[in-house]
Amino acid sequence: MALATNHAAAALSGGAVSQPRRAPSFLPLKRRTICAVHAAEPSKASATAAAAKTSSATVAPEKSAAPAPKPAAPAKWAIDSWRAKKALQLPEYPNAAELESALKTIEAFPPIVFAGEARNLEERLADAAMGRAFLLQGGDCAESFKEFNGNNIRDTFRVLLQMSAVLTFGGQMPVIKVGRMAGQFAKPRSDNFEVKDGVKLPSYRGDNINGDAFNEKSRIPDPQRMIRAYTQSAATLNLLRAFAMGGYAAMQRVTQWNLDFTENSEQGDRYRELAHRVDEALGFMSAAGLTLDHPIMSSTEFWTSHECLLLPYEQALTRQDSTSGLFYDCSAHMLWVGERTRQLDGAHVEFLRGVANPLGIKVSDKMNPSDLVKLIEILNPTNKPGRITIITRMGAENMRVKLPHLIRAVRNSGQIVTWITDPMHGNTIKAPCGLKTRPFDSILAEVRAFFDVHEQEGSHAGGVHLEMTGQNVTECIGGSRTVTFDDLADRYHTHCDPRLNASQSLELAFIIAERLRKRRTRSSKLNSVLPLPSEFKSFSLGETEIYSFFFETTEFWTSHECLLLPYEQALTRQDSTSGLFYDCSAHMLWVGERTRQLDGAHVEFLRGVANPLGIKVSDKMNPSDLVKLIEILNPTNKPGRIIIITRMGAENMRVKLPHLIRAVRNSGQIVTWITDPMHGNTIKAPCGLKTRPFDSILAEVRAFFDVHEQEGSHAEGVHLEMTGQNVTECIGGSRTVTFDDLADRYHTHCDPRLNASQSLELAFIIAERLRKRRTRSSKLNSVLPLPSGF
Repeated sequence: MALATNHAAAALSGGAVSQPRRAPSFLPLKRRTICAVHAAEPSKASATAAAAKTSSATVAPEKSAAPAPKPAAPAKWAIDSWRAKKALQLPEYPNAAELESALKTIEAFPPIVFAGEARNLEERLADAAMGRAFLLQGGDCAESFKEFNGNNIRDTFRVLLQMSAVLTFGGQMPVIKVGRMAGQFAKPRSDNFEVKDGVKLPSYRGDNINGDAFNEKSRIPDPQRMIRAYTQSAATLNLLRAFAMGGYAAMQRVTQWNLDFTENSEQGDRYRELAHRVDEALGFMSAAGLTLDHPIMSSTEFWTSHECLLLPYEQALTRQDSTSGLFYDCSAHMLWVGERTRQLDGAHVEFLRGVANPLGIKVSDKMNPSDLVKLIEILNPTNKPGRITIITRMGAENMRVKLPHLIRAVRNSGQIVTWITDPMHGNTIKAPCGLKTRPFDSILAEVRAFFDVHEQEGSHAGGVHLEMTGQNVTECIGGSRTVTFDDLADRYHTHCDPRLNASQSLELAFIIAERLRKRRTRSSKLNSVLPLPSEFKSFSLGETEIYSFFFETTEFWTSHECLLLPYEQALTRQDSTSGLFYDCSAHMLWVGERTRQLDGAHVEFLRGVANPLGIKVSDKMNPSDLVKLIEILNPTNKPGRIIIITRMGAENMRVKLPHLIRAVRNSGQIVTWITDPMHGNTIKAPCGLKTRPFDSILAEVRAFFDVHEQEGSHAEGVHLEMTGQNVTECIGGSRTVTFDDLADRYHTHCDPRLNASQSLELAFIIAERLRKRRTRSSKLNSVLPLPSGF
């Protein structure tokens, strides 16, 4: 699980429980350096050598050629080697001693995240790079101190869960959930100063650096803000861990994630419809054996990320992992380098090339394809899948023109990256009222362009990166619940860039999910023509892989009426494990209406075999005799041993069955009640053939459910005579079989059977009845919760 609990030292590295005298999980910072070979450097060395050879060729023949110079030694990385590089977007702290004191304090603090979690995220991102997962990265433009509270964290997390459910359902693939949370404070600025009414002050750079109030004291960089940012990040992540692991993110809560203000919206309605379908699927999976208490159903993976901007803070939270020996920036699971700080020889790139976290690179239309390739080579010289995520931000028109060249350059270099889109930053405009905003239509256009280009280039659109919130803000215009320029001032809460609100975020998720669904459909059609190897038929949900055989196998047992006793005796064996006798001719046997005498041979035989047993019961059965028969066949009252198979027609069912149920209940016996709606509804057609009207069969099934609902007992099954052949033996059904049709395909040599179409029709009707029963049960449980022991 990405959001692990804070166990002792071993948990710091994702390892086992620590042993006595074991070294701390993260080693001292300055004890070791890492050598990072830039992929671009060998070519430079080769060029130098080639130049030397060319030069030597011009020397007089009688002189020997000068030896080629040795390649330059790989540049060494150290935790503070970035300080030797040019660092942009860093504040100037007025008091060096206070800065050093704050950084030492943070260095002594525990890591916020752990190395093992970052490695797990890298593995998931590698799946996204290959088109096997989709990255959803979202959260605040910039976190703030004054808006820090549990409700805001919960609401943003909840919207991300909703969006994830929508995307998972549409794409039928795992969604990697990464928040711009628990550390996204610092913001790059286009100008170092801000001027208002002739007053010039340093720009606001984020709450971890200075304040947003426009006064001199607030705008002075304060090192103590880094300590407060640390504590807020740790508290935020602690709450996220609780939400992710404590049941809040359980899939069975999918219907409860809706926010109040989306209740009467189009997106709220669409989400409730999807949630209902997910709920149906969960019920099916639970019935198939994947229970709701399985970790995959009761928790979720969630990671954190932020822009790597304030390098002194990032360095102070960098630790060496004792498991791998690698350095990790433990302020977040994933970091990205921004548009303004991604210089190849800059301090931010120098720092990031030495930490092992997954890294993002923000890329605008200004990025030169060759520079992108060089940057990837610097940050990922070993070409490790999942290490690099390219976050494109350039507007829809530029996306269609520029992105293809970037994709081709990266592909031609052989580098493996995850491509995602940030449709926010390339679409910021100024409203007539002077506030910054982003049109929803422009955001959507860029997302569509992103998918179109990747489809055209044969690459994978691997995710989306959004600035959004769970609050009902009015900061981006447009969306189905239209926010206009006039609405902006109503709930414009951001102190930085405008964010999508919950409704707009969910609307965008539905649109992306539809695109993923179409991509999946095309892929499925292609795979049906060119089938994949069997190892590619598994799919991953979080930490657990559910292989295709889970859905390609099923439990199936056999049964028959115990009638020919010499045959049954001949196949009866004593089980060496339990010492019990089993009739090994079938898994389950039943005693019929004509052979269930209390003192008869069939009952005598069956009481001694340990198979599950059925008792066929008609309207002629006396309730007290039924109780006696059950006591003979199941004296220890073992659950699952006895199945009562009622067969009496709809009218008799409503009259007689209640008395049988009450008698069995009063005796304290545990049985399974099922209905056989076939034998009580056999009639003779005008042509002389036996038949069974579908409507009568259906009426008896409905009566069976009605009586059990009335009696507070369980209608637990159905017993049918049916076939997979397209016979015409039972009249009726939606594909109506008439009396005149009976002779067409009347193949039975005994009693008439339902054909495949009639059987399936009956199954749908029963399924709807079961769904209604489940819905009523869920509503009752929500009103009258059972004690925890139940």
